[in-house]
Amino acid sequence: MNERGTEALMLASRPVAALGVEHFSRAWVDLGAGALLLAPRYLSVDPYMRTRMQPQGYGYISRWDAGSRLSAWTLAEVLASDDPAWMPGQWAVGHLPVQREIRCDGDGLVALPPGRAARLAASAWHDRLHRVARHA
Repeated sequence: MNERGTEALMLASRPVAALGVEHFSRAWVDLGAGALLLAPRYLSVDPYMRTRMQPQGYGYISRWDAGSRLSAWTLAEVLASDDPAWMPGQWAVGHLPVQREIRCDGDGLVALPPGRAARLAASAWHDRLHRVARHA
């Protein structure tokens, strides 16, 4: 962990046709401030993200420009906390930047009860395997 920075996933360029690795880049970004230090463990990669990469589309969501830091619904582990409401080892769900570590104040995060994070992750994996198997 570096208290000053972390690696983040950025949109390098907006795709015109098929999305590829060339549309993404990694960058060293300021970790920022906040009472919580989180480590993302699972990200929800959804079709709506493609809409955010386009110059036009639905008006209810902001667009990513080239150079924008990506964000996603994330299941994250609390690594450290200066907030008595959060303890290291707890799990949180929220819409967060896609980066190795995240500093935040906890606004918008939902705490998962003990054991729930593992069941949630296993359930999502199980569901994904069944979808893939049905289409194989």
